[in-house]
Amino acid sequence: FGGNVVPTLTCTPSDSNCDNPMWFFEETLLTTCECADKHQATSNPFNMRSTLRINNAGPEDTGMYHCEFDCSGETIVSNMFKITYVAPVSFTTPDSISYYEYINNNISLKCSPVDYDNHQWQTTGLVPIELGGRFGLTGSNNTDLIITELQLDDARTYVCTANNKVTTKAEIRAYLFVYKFPEVEVIGNTSVTAGEGNSTSFTCTVSGHPKPVVSWIFSGGSLSFGNRIVKNEDSLDDYTLQSTLTINHLTVNDEGDYICTAKNDNGTSSSTFKLSVTVPPVPYLSVFSTSVDQTSANISWILSGVPEDTIVNITWTTVNGIFNQLFNQDSSSFLISGLSPNTSYLIIAEVINNAELVDSTEVVTDPSPPSESLSASGIQSSTIATLFTTIVYTSQTASSFSSSSSFREQVTSSYSEINSL
Repeated sequence: FGGNVVPTLTCTPSDSNCDNPMWFFEETLLTTCECADKHQATSNPFNMRSTLRINNAGPEDTGMYHCEFDCSGETIVSNMFKITYVAPVSFTTPDSISYYEYINNNISLKCSPVDYDNHQWQTTGLVPIELGGRFGLTGSNNTDLIITELQLDDARTYVCTANNKVTTKAEIRAYLFVYKFPEVEVIGNTSVTAGEGNSTSFTCTVSGHPKPVVSWIFSGGSLSFGNRIVKNEDSLDDYTLQSTLTINHLTVNDEGDYICTAKNDNGTSSSTFKLSVTVPPVPYLSVFSTSVDQTSANISWILSGVPEDTIVNITWTTVNGIFNQLFNQDSSSFLISGLSPNTSYLIIAEVINNAELVDSTEVVTDPSPPSESLSASGIQSSTIATLFTTIVYTSQTASSFSSSSSFREQVTSSYSEINSL
């Protein structure tokens, strides 16, 4: 017996002529009454059955009991009753304990039952915990529950139960709270380069328990959220969320570091994104000559700030007509040949499909060199040719001047002078 159990003993004599029942404890006559005292004895007048109740029984009541009847002058002694006191299950640990630990650590939940026959760990749904893997027993009596490599979903209420012959079930509760420091995971590149006027986004995934609060910090100043700078957050589960910062219509003032920060009661964590903003180059075209002789000119050009597949068209005019040639960006110069000496040419360079990107340069070819010898046999024809050439191509308006009467008069006068020689 034990706990709230009231030991009850019953004696029934075999002879109906028996009366005056008496109860003995370890051969000592017990003082009994039909009241609610320590030893409460009652008798049935029809069959003289005697019942002994031991109220408020304790360890001191453990021992041997028997009863005796007076049956027509003869004492009849019953068999012996053995009563053993069994203490109810108790715990040296409190009825409820709260435990606090961080994820991935180990923890032991205490349970110290006393006077128990069996014990078991359960969850609040009375589901026994399967031992093995991360869950096991520890402690001096292997009654404590150890959990290794704690996970966030290990946070719950655990129940330690115990029983014995007089205690059906006794229990204590352990409340486990598992915490996680904030963590920040970068999604995508941490270093981004984008052109002015474009848009870019930074995304980070943060986790922790309690679930962290996310903030964005800009090294270049405060962030004004609105249509141009937008922050979006999505909850992924009870412990994790994803935050995206989008910047539209980029300017050079947006260049700098953007810091994703996660904070909860356990601490703060952050990751940094670096943004570089590039300014598109201004399209530029320049054409010029690098060398010129009597009949050719080497033309060069500089082209920048345009797509790689841009085509340059070079145009020039001679007495034989207008000529042009197309070049891609792998080229930067070419040689124009077949030009006339001492002549001015206009070289025009333009970018295909970009009428505003045009440049030109003027090229004047060298005059023909004078004859080295003026011998009597050759002077007449060579001198005339030389003078003609000189007169015609040293004029800025050579073509119009060659058709005028003064031009013809000068040529005739020169020819007469030569013949007089």
